[in-house]
Amino acid sequence: MKKKKYEVVIACGGLGTRLRCVTGIIPKPLYPINGKSTIERCIEEINNNSISSILITLGYKNEYFLKFIKKLEKKYSINIDIFVEKTPLGECGALWKIKENLNKDFFFINGDLIFSIDFDRLKYFHKRLASILTLVTHTSDHPNDSDLVSSPNGTLIEDIFVKDSYKINNRYGYLGNSGICLINKSLLEIIEPPKINESNSVFHHIVKNVFYLKKNIYSYNTTEYI
Repeated sequence: MKKKKYEVVIACGGLGTRLRCVTGIIPKPLYPINGKSTIERCIEEINNNSISSILITLGYKNEYFLKFIKKLEKKYSINIDIFVEKTPLGECGALWKIKENLNKDFFFINGDLIFSIDFDRLKYFHKRLASILTLVTHTSDHPNDSDLVSSPNGTLIEDIFVKDSYKINNRYGYLGNSGICLINKSLLEIIEPPKINESNSVFHHIVKNVFYLKKNIYSYNTTEYI
């Protein structure tokens, strides 16, 4: 992997099992929606925000991505590097493998999202609060099967609700985790990487562990399109 500091990490290593009946053999981030895949929409939006240092983590069917990413680089005149997982590391497990190449504060984005947000405003919010972890949140219209947070004062997250947990029937949070966050890489020194067979999404591993360590996590609640 090239020796540079990446501002954005896009996770595309998932198995996409829930949509397999629709996408077939095509990995979910590459599946075209109205003629354009979610990963292309993601790169286009990042490019619109003048961010140039991007790393995509790949696992399942990574060979499908390689040629496509080259086409995106040429189309958007942007440099995209990749990290291929030798064994599946889940959504966030690769972060510990690449931490020396990450910017001090880096954006983490799920590769199957379609969004349009102002990255500069998010970064300003994160730095103004000296945050080590900022979650982009929005009001959930399906709270019963969502990862939720409670932020009564508007920014500081006071409680988290992991979907399918024991708290499911006693939720007081309504802000859903969007799949976009801004992480200070010092967190990767504070907590251990997920073990095999552990839940290894950002919310289920990083957010949960940081919260239980009583470190401040902030909610960037937005009505921007995600």
